[in-house]
Amino acid sequence: MREKDNKKDFKKSSLKDNSYCNNCSRFIDCGRQMTDWRGLKVITKDKRMIKYKLRRARTTKIRFYVRYGVVRVIAPVRLPLKLIDFYVQKNACAIGECLIKENFKLKEYKNGDSFDLFGKKYGIIRKCVNGEIKTFENKILIPQNAKVMHIEYFYFVKLKEEILRIIFNNNFDIGSRRIVIKQYESKWGSCSLKSLNFNLKLVLVPLDVIKYVVVHEFCHVFEPNHSRSFWKCVESFMSDYEKQRKWLRENGNKLVI
Repeated sequence: MREKDNKKDFKKSSLKDNSYCNNCSRFIDCGRQMTDWRGLKVITKDKRMIKYKLRRARTTKIRFYVRYGVVRVIAPVRLPLKLIDFYVQKNACAIGECLIKENFKLKEYKNGDSFDLFGKKYGIIRKCVNGEIKTFENKILIPQNAKVMHIEYFYFVKLKEEILRIIFNNNFDIGSRRIVIKQYESKWGSCSLKSLNFNLKLVLVPLDVIKYVVVHEFCHVFEPNHSRSFWKCVESFMSDYEKQRKWLRENGNKLVI
């Protein structure tokens, strides 16, 4: 009974005592914005040091994820730092496995390698130290100091530009919905009342396939399910959508960023 009461008290205290800043429109934790990442480290029982970044959020659960080789922990606003350190220590093995997988995913782009963009392959040139990632003809210029996060951001910008171009050229009225681009494991897109969501891997597929996914999600604004009327809506904007759909089924699992 005591353990249950403590859990209830913790959930209430972690949510009700948040203060609100009218200037920045964000919740504040001890004078800091909750969106700030705080660099910390902890020593495990086998004397390994794990560095991680902490962010406080309006949640009742604590979780971690690894991105670009950095361990990030999201914890409730009022959760003591000792309990957060204990959580990191307890999950040291799982964090280690995620770090290994993350390092395996990271690509090293070298001169002469191929770079995929919108279904085409570009030859990589790495010469200058600084500058932006640029494409010209069948080549792509990647600065020597560019990291995986810079390349992913380049992908993000290119895909968002293409999605917006499709929306504007076809006069799609998406209302106040935002365009959200993330890396998903099993879906190419989704539609909600607040946003149209797309998989970042779409930046690797041909332009016609991207258009099909955008049309597909736009039609979900009017038809939430995959009924006959939904597919008629898709066909009205793209008569050969079956061809693009088939391409995704046959090639989607092969795409890796």
